[in-house]
Amino acid sequence: MRDQASKVTYWGGGGSALERGATDTVPSRGVGSAALHVLNRSPDPVPAAQVALRVVTKSADDEELSEETWVLSLHDIPPCTHITYPQSALELGAVQEAGTEPLNVSSGDGIWGPVAMHFVDTRGREWRRTQTSLKEGSMPDAVAKPLQAHNFVVGTEAKVREVESCGDAGGGG
Repeated sequence: MRDQASKVTYWGGGGSALERGATDTVPSRGVGSAALHVLNRSPDPVPAAQVALRVVTKSADDEELSEETWVLSLHDIPPCTHITYPQSALELGAVQEAGTEPLNVSSGDGIWGPVAMHFVDTRGREWRRTQTSLKEGSMPDAVAKPLQAHNFVVGTEAKVREVESCGDAGGGG
């Protein structure tokens, strides 16, 4: 029952503060890669997935930390696929004010990283993944709350490549 779900995962993170040697306060594997990675090592497609990204930024006077969670929604992730979004291609919000540069996950002085994933397998079962667990179940609050608040991430310029070790229990490529 968990076969396909066990082969779907995410990792990544980055931000301007990490580029200057700051330590990581966002729980994520592979922090510092300055990209979000979504991996489907299953021979079956993933019809729908959402990845929650926590963005922690400092105020202009370095006094306060601001923390928000945003969600990237993906549809029809092909089988045996590794999708990479560089942090510059993860834009916050679907609507931008005319004449302004879009904000992305690394626009502020801070860090970002993925914290949870919700996806549907080919049999229609829902799964919840965090850095440390995989459980069958409905959308976790870490994903649902930013969706309700319309905190959407728009992923542009994704690099999509085929995974060499598809369908096996080993690590992906």
